[in-house]
Amino acid sequence: MTPVMMACLNSTSNEAAAYNIVSNLIQSNCMLNIGDKYGVTPLMKAVISGKQSIVELLVDTNVNIEMRDRQGWTAVFWAIHHNRPKALDLLLKKGARLNIVDISNRTPAKIAYSHDYLHIHSVISAYEKTCEDDDETIEEKEISRQKGFLSKLSSWHDFYPGLRDESKPKFAHEISNLLYGMNCDRLRGVFDKIKINLRDFLLMEEKEMIKYGVDLPFERQRLKQGIRGFHLRSWKVNSVAGLQTRRGDPYSIVECLSILGSHLEQLYILESTLTYVLRDFNRIQSRLKFEAPDSPVMVRLQQAASKMICNINSIRREANAMKKIHIKISKDSLRPVDLITEKTTKDVAVELITELVVLSCIGLLVYNARSLVTKIIVK
Repeated sequence: MTPVMMACLNSTSNEAAAYNIVSNLIQSNCMLNIGDKYGVTPLMKAVISGKQSIVELLVDTNVNIEMRDRQGWTAVFWAIHHNRPKALDLLLKKGARLNIVDISNRTPAKIAYSHDYLHIHSVISAYEKTCEDDDETIEEKEISRQKGFLSKLSSWHDFYPGLRDESKPKFAHEISNLLYGMNCDRLRGVFDKIKINLRDFLLMEEKEMIKYGVDLPFERQRLKQGIRGFHLRSWKVNSVAGLQTRRGDPYSIVECLSILGSHLEQLYILESTLTYVLRDFNRIQSRLKFEAPDSPVMVRLQQAASKMICNINSIRREANAMKKIHIKISKDSLRPVDLITEKTTKDVAVELITELVVLSCIGLLVYNARSLVTKIIVK
């Protein structure tokens, strides 16, 4: 229990005095993104005690509002549980998530339903209505953005940024999705500033995290666990099946480009995973020398290698299938009328010989015709 936690939790003290204490502690650079032995943070304690001014102060200090305690609760759960509608409204306006679950698979809405607090239900209903309106606006903007994007496409290179200059795509847009899944939303701004690519993100170690500005130890630990979990996840068949599962169905060039782009990203991730595995393998190689062939460690290593080989073979089969499809499309499709290409030496030679043969044939026909006309006139 830190001093700032005690100041936030003390419900019997004067709120103005507690506010001044917390404000002074913040100015002294006290740690706010930290929990007690139950994982309860200063923000959660301020919500529990009902000190709205302290809640506003902490939120304005850019505290992590998505931190969870040991039962998986965020400050939103605690605001609902203790009937703090003002705190709940503030948290939701600051971007706190409502569509989450705790370790018992309970949502904030389910907690609110069990307590039946009228003001809490009003805040949640207003928030959901706002989200529906925002979703419609976002969808309209996304459609408009996609139309504008598609109107600017001039060749297939534009579907895969980074390939035109023969460099690898960076897939940096996927980092924000991974941070969301790792419950590290607060770090989005950190990685947006440094412009890191997906491969470097998936191969980060603690020293790189410190260098990039991830200062809190629990956030670095959460990132390491999230990255490791990402590399250990199983791939579903549908994620690498592509056109293999729909050979009899019609397909278009856009579908082929989309599936090829998906496979390109999968290969990119597989390369990162292989590097991650080899790096860990080199670290434990000395230990593996003393392991028996049938030990649990070796068995798990062999199983992981088998899964990796299966994933690579699946993408290899799909790549071969896509190659055959593209060859078929190229043969069946007409060449664009506006396609201007430079003639090869062979084409120039063939064209020249053809012209000479045609001229020779015309000259021979003229000579024969002249002889025939002369004979007719003589007779």
